[in-house]
Amino acid sequence: MRIPLILFLTSFSCVASSGGGHISDLFWPAFNFILFFGFLFWKIKKPIKDGFNKNAELVKELYEYAEEKSKKAEAKIQKYEEKMNNLEGLVQKIKLEMDQEFSVFSKNLEEETEKNIERAGKDADRRIVSEKNKMVRGIEESLLNTVISKTKEKIGGDKNLKERATNKIFSAI
Repeated sequence: MRIPLILFLTSFSCVASSGGGHISDLFWPAFNFILFFGFLFWKIKKPIKDGFNKNAELVKELYEYAEEKSKKAEAKIQKYEEKMNNLEGLVQKIKLEMDQEFSVFSKNLEEETEKNIERAGKDADRRIVSEKNKMVRGIEESLLNTVISKTKEKIGGDKNLKERATNKIFSAI
């Protein structure tokens, strides 16, 4: 690489040193120029060609990748636009479902409340009957105790009644 450069540069110095010149004096500089740049072109041609081919491949791959991403993005946009167009219908559907669920919940709550009220009424009725029976038994027991105590007083106070009661008890045995 140094030799062609040295030749090239010396040819210019030779030309510059002469006072006048003819067109044939440009032969060696032109020859050096063609030789140098021909050699340079021959050496650099393949790497430059490979670089351009590599760049072309990269651009092609990038273009295909971008095209694929563009198609996916368009599909997503279309999907979201469909969703946006169906948004009002979806909102109406959700409201309808919510109203149906609320009416079912309200109906179930009403039925459950009625059952609870009915059950509470039955429990209250049973409690009242139970308290009434308890009070009646208490009154009957108190009445019986009163009758027994008055009978004891009457029998205990009268000797004749005492003997008759004893005889009656023994005769029953």
